[in-house]
Amino acid sequence: MNLIKKNSFSTIASYFAIILVICFFYYVCYSYSFNFFFQDDYHLLSFVNTTHNPQLSFGDKLKALWSLHNEHRIVFPRLFVFIGDYFQGHIDWKVLNTIATLYYLGIFIIFGKFLQQMKLAIWYLVPVAFYIFQPACTENYLWTISTLQQVGNIFWAMLLFYSIAFFKRKYFWISILLVIILTFTHGNGLFSFPVVALILIFQKRFKALVIWLSLMIFMAVIYFWGYQNGQNSNLAGSLSNPLRLILCFGAFWGSFISVASHSLATFYWAIALGFFVFIPLSFFNIKTIYTNTIYLFRKDHKNLSNNHLNNENLFLLALFLFFSITALLVALSRSWSGLESSFANRYLHNSYIIFVLFYCGLLCYLPKFSVLIGNIFLVTGLSFNLFAWYQNFDKIIFQKHLNQSEAYNYQHNKTTIENVSSFNQNISVVLARSFQNGVSVFPENYLNQPISVINPENAKVENTYKVEISKDSSILLDAKKTIYLPRVLLKNTQLAYQGQAFVLFKSPKNTYIYPVYHQKSGRRKFLQLESYFTAGFYTSVLLDSFEKNTYQIGIVQKINNRIVCHFTKQSIVIQ
Repeated sequence: MNLIKKNSFSTIASYFAIILVICFFYYVCYSYSFNFFFQDDYHLLSFVNTTHNPQLSFGDKLKALWSLHNEHRIVFPRLFVFIGDYFQGHIDWKVLNTIATLYYLGIFIIFGKFLQQMKLAIWYLVPVAFYIFQPACTENYLWTISTLQQVGNIFWAMLLFYSIAFFKRKYFWISILLVIILTFTHGNGLFSFPVVALILIFQKRFKALVIWLSLMIFMAVIYFWGYQNGQNSNLAGSLSNPLRLILCFGAFWGSFISVASHSLATFYWAIALGFFVFIPLSFFNIKTIYTNTIYLFRKDHKNLSNNHLNNENLFLLALFLFFSITALLVALSRSWSGLESSFANRYLHNSYIIFVLFYCGLLCYLPKFSVLIGNIFLVTGLSFNLFAWYQNFDKIIFQKHLNQSEAYNYQHNKTTIENVSSFNQNISVVLARSFQNGVSVFPENYLNQPISVINPENAKVENTYKVEISKDSSILLDAKKTIYLPRVLLKNTQLAYQGQAFVLFKSPKNTYIYPVYHQKSGRRKFLQLESYFTAGFYTSVLLDSFEKNTYQIGIVQKINNRIVCHFTKQSIVIQ
């Protein structure tokens, strides 16, 4: 099936494209990761800090390892950071985040092995690289705990299903090990048990099935012992609107095209794409289930075609069922909060990995059209990859400088301003102790250099440094209550891009720093080789953790290796 000669131009070009895409992905990841925790990363940091506390018993430390994070027992993400601390002597989020994103490489390799099983040419793997190694899902690119859970969940599930479908039966113990890792990386791993059980039935591995079901019962008992529902789960609320539930289910499958915009029209296009992917995959996999079910009850099964136990089909079936369960769980637990819940950035990676699954399914079930399918996905994959980089590179830059500014804010004010005040209060003791005992270290940060200050009394009044100030807000939503958090929206239309800028809030007591989004040039201008950024910026700053005071606003820039702050005439009052 489309085998090619070794060392052909197609092979060399394909390998070059794959290596280039992967190397660029990881170069950007390492370059824009920053050694400071972000939001829920604290829960990983807290466990490592617990292990350094000599006053706690070994049982207390095990209890901390076993404790719930939302609905999940994140044993292996915690152990991952613990091992990183052991080898480096402290937690280095920059290194750990880059290592965590190797899950994407693992997913890519599994898809590559699958295409190899189908004896397809290497160029069929190029679209897979285009779809996987791009930054549409920025939260699972530069946020360590999210990557470890959300992407790790898919990697371990894929490796589990691959082991069941393709490994020799004597290696069943590897599948047992993999499902344990999966379950205690992300709670969704529990639902891999019925998926694998079905595959074992089709394979007539009944002794293995008994072991598997026994393990499933044991794992469920220990997992749910002392279990508490997550604060964002509201099953009754989701079931109260069946149409919204169905739309959220479809959105989960097609949400990756929402990278284009967050308009309502784009959301509906994404839902349509989701069902366009889901329905054919359902048809293919129902056919696989039917064929294998017939085989189970046929006495003359020896005379049947070998297609009844096609390992490629069983692998695709397992993945399809796993993603279907995941989509249903997300819709049931989150759709109560609105249609946009299925478009959350942390779920976006599921959609484009599902699209790769769709690609593999078409190649598997429609082999006569493999060349056409490969070419279509090659073009669409390249287009999506390039567009995702254009659309999200400013978010990557912003995330790095957000962590950089938060490191400054915590080092100088003992608070972070992107988190609500209650969160800062809850983590204050443990976070301070982590810096005292060396678990956490302050990274090198050019914002700590002496700032060349334009005297506030001589504040700039020209348009270049004029900032438009307006009220803004964000919503903190869970199943029990809705909290509106005050923010301030700052805009500037004149400041030329000279590298990353920050807004500075200065009172007689505190100085806070926060990054801005620089205005991007339009897509057409960018294609005409104009610069990525143009004049102007905007940013929305949460005010919940500011101390009450009057803050004069400044603009911080790094110019000729000097950190310069130009104060404006404007100020805000926090009461």
